[in-house]
Amino acid sequence: MVGLSTTAKGDGFRDKVTDLLRISGLDPKVELLIGSKKVDIYFEDRHLGRKRRYAVEAKNYARPLLAKDLQNIIGSYSNLLDRYVDEILVVSQHPVTAAAANRFLEDEPRITHQTFSQLQESLLRFEPFLRSFLQRHDEGGLESYFVPPRLEDGSELIAFLDAWLVGGSDRPVAIVAGYGMGKTSLAQHLTFRLATRSLAGGTARVPVLVSLGGISREQGLEGLIATTLTGSHPAVINFSFPLFMELNRAGRFLVILDGFDEMKHMMSEVEFRANFAELNRLVDGKARVLLLGRPTAFLSESEQEYVLRGKHRFANQLLRMPGTPDYRDLRLELFSPDQVQTFLGCYFKLQHERGAVQGDDVFIARRLQELQSSEHEELMSRPVHARTRSTPWQFSARPTISRRLRRTRGRTTLQRGTLQFSWSVLLHRNSSS
Repeated sequence: MVGLSTTAKGDGFRDKVTDLLRISGLDPKVELLIGSKKVDIYFEDRHLGRKRRYAVEAKNYARPLLAKDLQNIIGSYSNLLDRYVDEILVVSQHPVTAAAANRFLEDEPRITHQTFSQLQESLLRFEPFLRSFLQRHDEGGLESYFVPPRLEDGSELIAFLDAWLVGGSDRPVAIVAGYGMGKTSLAQHLTFRLATRSLAGGTARVPVLVSLGGISREQGLEGLIATTLTGSHPAVINFSFPLFMELNRAGRFLVILDGFDEMKHMMSEVEFRANFAELNRLVDGKARVLLLGRPTAFLSESEQEYVLRGKHRFANQLLRMPGTPDYRDLRLELFSPDQVQTFLGCYFKLQHERGAVQGDDVFIARRLQELQSSEHEELMSRPVHARTRSTPWQFSARPTISRRLRRTRGRTTLQRGTLQFSWSVLLHRNSSS
């Protein structure tokens, strides 16, 4: 038959499907003789206390299946359906595209089709989990004022990450940037983009955002991933750590590890390195792992080389330990004046729409112009300061705070901005209590 793969490739594809079903917790039988027919794969599943019997036909065709292929398959089960088999699941490499084939699948409820990728997704269901994230994300309003960061060479970070996700190097990426550079906002934005694409039925990787800030001791990877994906409601359905790792290896996810510097606060150096060894288990096969944190997590350059590149100094030589990942280290550029202007305009618009900003148009315009002046240029170049200085409580006079800020004369703009940020947070907390 034209378009068929070799027997060896066909058997290999069948074994891939079998392994996937077994990892998901099922008990598939291969080449099982039922009646007079040898079935590729057979398994049983229970749902709401009812057993359902599946026969799986793994078809590693080099082309999409046609209506006649599906008709031949169901015809070969004419003596088994209803008596020994409740449903035939056909798994292939390509989606069904022919109108006649799709019509046949719609009209015949006893046969279904999935691509191998669709089977992977159906066994570990992220839909409710991702929808819950999108709902919380929309409430925060980040997408209405998020300004994509740039790398130190002036190139667009998002464009680089998009290309990295769909091809190219499997090398993991680390974004090591200082305080207030927008790392967590970037992590949430990437999760939003990929979750939206995934739920729309695209082939985008499923985002898995892991916050490392809550880890205060040595943590195994199994527990960390399980807590991330099942520790909130709604959880990922049918979660299985072995299945997660298999899908990660196959390239189904973007795992975002945010806040490795916060993870270190309560740890010894030995615990910190042990945790990184666990996290590095994610770097496998076609996986994509993005690491974010501050450089203050590293006590020395040698520790950074050890954690991010697996390099260890031995006898005055820097040697790389076998099997350790080599993260590509990306550096972020500060906000440009144009980015500051865009950010302030968008963030203020959001606050205005939510009724959080008071004052007439003249006062507000003057305040925004002041924030964009050259006096604040260095301060506003960090996203966290740009957001803090344009929050609602910054739009009204605060004499007490102003008197305290006068004491900071003689400091650099950035030092004064940090103190302003601290007092703003304190003021906000006091007014909320």
